[in-house]
Amino acid sequence: MKKFIIFIAVIFLSVFAVVPLFGSAYFPIHDDTQVGRVIGMSRSLLDGQFPVRWVGDLGYGYGYPLFNYYGPLPYYIGGILVNIGFPALYATKIMMGIGMILAPALAFVVLTPFFGVLAASLSSILFMYAPYHAVQLYVRGAVGELYATAFLPLIFYGLLTPLLGKIHHRSIAIGSLGIALTILSHTIIGYVSVVLYSVWIILYTLVSFFGKKKYIPALFSYVCQVLVGLLLSAFFWLPAVFEMGYTSVSSQISGSANFKDHFVCASQFLYSPWGFGGSTLGCVDGMSFKIGTMQLALFFYGIFIFWAHRFRPSQKSVAMLVGIVLTWVALFFMSAPSSLIWDRIVNFSYIQYPWRFLSIATFGIAVVCGYAFSNSGSFVRRILAVLIIVLVLVVSSDEFSPQRFVARPLEAYTSKEELHFRVSKISDEYLPRDIIRPQSLSEVKSVVFQAENSVTKDILTDRSNYLKAMIQSSVDQNITVAKTWFVGWHYFVNGNEITPRVVNGFPIIHVLRGSSMIELRLSDTPVQRVGNVISILTVVCAALLFIRYEKNNA
Repeated sequence: MKKFIIFIAVIFLSVFAVVPLFGSAYFPIHDDTQVGRVIGMSRSLLDGQFPVRWVGDLGYGYGYPLFNYYGPLPYYIGGILVNIGFPALYATKIMMGIGMILAPALAFVVLTPFFGVLAASLSSILFMYAPYHAVQLYVRGAVGELYATAFLPLIFYGLLTPLLGKIHHRSIAIGSLGIALTILSHTIIGYVSVVLYSVWIILYTLVSFFGKKKYIPALFSYVCQVLVGLLLSAFFWLPAVFEMGYTSVSSQISGSANFKDHFVCASQFLYSPWGFGGSTLGCVDGMSFKIGTMQLALFFYGIFIFWAHRFRPSQKSVAMLVGIVLTWVALFFMSAPSSLIWDRIVNFSYIQYPWRFLSIATFGIAVVCGYAFSNSGSFVRRILAVLIIVLVLVVSSDEFSPQRFVARPLEAYTSKEELHFRVSKISDEYLPRDIIRPQSLSEVKSVVFQAENSVTKDILTDRSNYLKAMIQSSVDQNITVAKTWFVGWHYFVNGNEITPRVVNGFPIIHVLRGSSMIELRLSDTPVQRVGNVISILTVVCAALLFIRYEKNNA
């Protein structure tokens, strides 16, 4: 009962971080595409897509495979909220708020068995109110990273429990679920998690090779977690990897997104001015990368306590060690000396911004803070907990708020100008390379069928995954369909499948004089089907095995 009450208290205190979301106005953020993406997801779900890969309104109205590459998990929540009646703006805000509240909730549940209820609650609040969390929501609008950060405690649990000799099906289930959910939330953070987990496995294999057999069960648990996590999310990452060449996403790793220009200076971890700008080369940026005064103070106090105790073996000490490792690894990869490693790890440049590792660092620091707090006397802990939480809430109040609010009518978020141009222009990297990007709304092709000669067009069905139209032409001619060509689209004229000529990213269909029924159908590619089957079979097998183990251990 006490644990539940404190858990509710943690959630209540975390709500203060998302209070600005409750208003009717919106606020400017770097990735100001969130409402448009939620709308795209909601409409694709209504069109019968699952898993959703294609959105019809974005990509300048031509449609593009956004959720074939971009972490879809948060947007399923937002899309479902829209489809049950919430306006898109409010659905987006709720989606953001859930991503924020998930972080302290999961941190509390995971850390309580190791540090106790009170220390876990403090760790959760410090994790919640880490400055980078405010940067993610109110500065960058990085919803996918919010969710991926929230699932890091599950991965931590999967790393830690085998070290404590707790090799059981639940640790494998939680760890693999953490990996899968992180991948589905944010492709890049998911990739980072898998890479770091793989390095952990390699190092552990070296230890087990020179050690005793008791290391083998832990190694088995780690391998299972990564393997099952990858299999669960295969429906997403498999097509994302093998079909990336059809997009222009590779252009994002150059120019302003070159990782070498975005390393963090050590002084910026201690203090960097709060701002709503971007990241630039050097030690002066438009946004803050500070870790937090209270977080840093307790972090170094925790290291001091750990050193003073000379590593007395306990589950708290092991948890502390893992927290320290996560923190220092993250800090290292954010610093310029790690550049040599960045150049040598396959596709690491796609991470773009080294400061993304702040997500891992903030959680690792929260773990160390929990250790420090758990080693204080019970009376002192109660007094300190109240003081620290009050201080954190007061200090963070200015950070967990937008730069300003922008009042717009709800219908403005669903207008063609909003979706077909403004939002589309912000994020068009998943369009084919050769599509000519419009520079103004007037340049967007507003007519679906562009004919060489006059034609009569009657669009019968227009969904994100299916288009059907009757074309009446006075001559034999070519017609350009202003719908993005992509693998998975099939084209039919009068019921016969054809292979269109593709020019500048658009299919060109030849019709004969008279009436022609044109259909465009989106179906899964072979890679997508393989990914779907793998994920479904993994869910079924994992569920059956989990139920079986639960019965045997009941």
